[in-house]
Amino acid sequence: MSVSKLSGVARAVLVTLALLASSAQGARAETIFLTCINNAASVDKDNFVVDLTNNTVNSSPANIDATAIDWQVKGSANQYGYVVKYYHIDRTAGTLTETDTFHLANGRISSVKIIYSCTKGSAPPTKF
Repeated sequence: MSVSKLSGVARAVLVTLALLASSAQGARAETIFLTCINNAASVDKDNFVVDLTNNTVNSSPANIDATAIDWQVKGSANQYGYVVKYYHIDRTAGTLTETDTFHLANGRISSVKIIYSCTKGSAPPTKF
């Protein structure tokens, strides 16, 4: 039976179901939980919560697209200076690059780059 021969109600139901099925395929999860381990020192492990709806990582604003997630966090200043941590997640390779840029009180700037391997996890358990 062709769609044109269906009654108005049946046709509306069929169209609605088709729209729901196609929109569900294009939807993305609202939150991604990542665990990233430093390749050089496997004891160095960090957890990240990526909120795709609000474009944040651990509540910091982020640029998120299909292949990458980028954000930065500025540390508090002290008598020695301050650090800015720049994060880049390559979503296709499953890696996190953390670049720590130290802005020293004497005006010098130096950077350290750390590479992590990341895996997608699930929400941590809660007691309430």
